[in-house]
Amino acid sequence: MRTLSTTLALLGGLLLSVSPAHARFWDVPDDHMYGEAIDYLMSEGIVRGYPDRSFRADLPVSRAEFTKIVVGSLFSPLVIESCVENLSGNKEALDVIRFEDVSYLDWYGPYLCTAILAEILSGYPDGTFKPEDGVNFAEAAKILANAYGILNPERHNIRTQQEIWYKPYVEDLQDFNAIPPTIRGFEYPITRGEMAEMIFRLANAHIGQTLNSRRTLTYPDLAETIPRTPYISKDYGFALSYPKNWHAPYFQKRGIAQDGVPVVRSDWRIYFGYTDEQCLGHGDCQERNFYLDGYSRMNLDQLITDFYNESGITVLEDILEDTFWTLVYEDASQGCSSKRALVIASKYVYRLTGLCVTNNATESIQFDQLLRSFSLIEKTR
Repeated sequence: MRTLSTTLALLGGLLLSVSPAHARFWDVPDDHMYGEAIDYLMSEGIVRGYPDRSFRADLPVSRAEFTKIVVGSLFSPLVIESCVENLSGNKEALDVIRFEDVSYLDWYGPYLCTAILAEILSGYPDGTFKPEDGVNFAEAAKILANAYGILNPERHNIRTQQEIWYKPYVEDLQDFNAIPPTIRGFEYPITRGEMAEMIFRLANAHIGQTLNSRRTLTYPDLAETIPRTPYISKDYGFALSYPKNWHAPYFQKRGIAQDGVPVVRSDWRIYFGYTDEQCLGHGDCQERNFYLDGYSRMNLDQLITDFYNESGITVLEDILEDTFWTLVYEDASQGCSSKRALVIASKYVYRLTGLCVTNNATESIQFDQLLRSFSLIEKTR
């Protein structure tokens, strides 16, 4: 495990130097959060990556790819390759696996054949499979729970009484600590990296001590009963969403303090939360529950120095992705325990704060949901 000082040293060089390459994929650094899972799939012969020796962990995975990799992790090549051939002349079985948009001569055909006959997945009511579409997390949870036989009988006996069809499958994955921390919601497409991590955790569920140390999300973490409103800033290159019942965000231009205080003041701040107070961040006013600060990359060294010198900080997550690095931590340096996330990208540094939320379960989840909704966007002309 990296020490805090090592983490900060690495943060200082993020996107300014080339990270050590994964032994098999040049775009998977040695310390990629899903590197071990990707390595496992590669060593087991389940994935081969792209012709340019990349894995592309942040790309959404298609239904065809997901089917191939799940089936490949469970069945021998002989069983898979002989599936379609063995059905020759069996009209009833052929009708079961027939889809309007699928040719079993395609590269994924034998894998889909195996998955259908093993009752791992099914197509859509209109008779299609939609092989090129992405797989959202709710769909992935059902497929994986069926594939790995982790269905909780008691839970699924009452499934027909539940309004939310995917809830028991998500809870099945939750039982095995198999929901990666970057999953953003039930309807969001999963990435190739998240797919690798879920399969790795399920395939190695017997290694309890190892997997219990890996952070997992739960159904309540992902459940969202309140509609969300998007907030998109093309000028500052990011987007996120917040609960629709919150007041409109309040944007404040700030700039770097010139009074000799060593702590770098953000260039701008956006307040989110329940109150409608337009707080300027100082004086007698009530700050909102959550806010996002933005900094120029030229302030990164000072930010890291201040972070390192601050007491009362506990790192919770260290997430390295292709285009940015996220460091999630608890900060007890200001009289209460807050949750913060430092997101370092190529042009800007962002810091999301949940003020004094650590000991409030509801607000802690709201912080996590804000963070999961955060994404980088390119500025358009």
